[in-house]
Amino acid sequence: MDELQAFVLKFSDKEVPVVSDNELSHISSILLIHATKDTQCSLKVLQCLAYFALDASPKSVLCLETFKRVLDILIATEQLGRDEILDWFVDELRPLLPCIKHNENVSASNALKPGIGISYKEDAQREEWRKRGGLKSIPLFYVVLLHLKNKDISSNLWWITPGILNILDDTNDIEGVKLKGVFLLRVFLEHCFDDQRKWVSFSDLGLFELYRPILLNMCYYLPPSYDSNTSLKVLQTVFPALMALYRLQFGDGSLNYKHHLGKFLSEIILQILIPRVNLTHESLTEYALDIVCQIIQIQKESSAVHLQRIIYVLGEYLVRNPFFTAFSSLLHGTLNVITALIRYCPKERIVAHKYDFLGLLLIIFEKCQQEGMLTPTTLEKLQTLRLSLEAAGCDFDADKREILIRKDVYEFFQ
Repeated sequence: MDELQAFVLKFSDKEVPVVSDNELSHISSILLIHATKDTQCSLKVLQCLAYFALDASPKSVLCLETFKRVLDILIATEQLGRDEILDWFVDELRPLLPCIKHNENVSASNALKPGIGISYKEDAQREEWRKRGGLKSIPLFYVVLLHLKNKDISSNLWWITPGILNILDDTNDIEGVKLKGVFLLRVFLEHCFDDQRKWVSFSDLGLFELYRPILLNMCYYLPPSYDSNTSLKVLQTVFPALMALYRLQFGDGSLNYKHHLGKFLSEIILQILIPRVNLTHESLTEYALDIVCQIIQIQKESSAVHLQRIIYVLGEYLVRNPFFTAFSSLLHGTLNVITALIRYCPKERIVAHKYDFLGLLLIIFEKCQQEGMLTPTTLEKLQTLRLSLEAAGCDFDADKREILIRKDVYEFFQ
């Protein structure tokens, strides 16, 4: 027990100390053996382990597994009840959370510019929160959310909602704080509403309209205002959270769920993101194309409403670019989108746009052929897509003869 108490003392400072993987493993082993000897000490050790829950593996995996196993031991031996343990951790967490007062009076010098006064005061409050060790609240918040159940939401929502919102509102540290707020929101959505038929339903809480505009606004964190790496991390964090929000509010596979995903696809990905970043930020555009594929797969036949716009955006902002073939990830990402469209859209819509599809594929083929980028893999994909179009009912026999007279594209039609 002395080792466990000494381990807890390391965390008396505001910052989380540096602890090696081996030390964490050793402490976890001791804790599992002596968990029931001093329950208060065990809970404090678990709190310290929770501070590493968002670290890279193996630290995070070890700490989360140990946390769960020790809780199971304490509950099974009736040393402590589940609710009693949860209340203890909530009481430890709440003082660490940011508590930003938004309605303080603004000084007279900033009376004509209230935004400046409010922003300054909020920044000062956030800096004070950091100084008193507030960043430790984020991984601890994560662990608490993982162990909350649907039946616990009503009695804890009063601190969960402002806690998440205050972390989401941080504008000074996007990766270290704000995006972790998005992650916490996603954990809350995916783990805390396991039985909505018996307990409180998310859609009855009125939280959808609170979180949706915050997440959508973050999708506009794009170059040149933000560097492409930051924009990519934002999108990779926000999009799954937005999907979880829509899924929980409307039900997985529902018309409203598909409608809101389609609106996201149209208004953000197709109208803003891809046109703005195109080939200048390869990784960001690659992820955007992956999102397009995901939404098409979810919407299935309903994605036909976006068919014409998707084809236009692919052609206008990617394929026609002189440097398109230099970006193999975007070339194959474009072909993946075309594959998804042909697979999920109704055949009659595919036939109606057969020349749009054929034009895209032929342009890609010719560009790759002329620039020495026609690899066997690319050629096979192009040929497979042509065959998929024909299987959907597109008849290219007459067009093929005319095209081959004017262009050297025999391989494409093989």
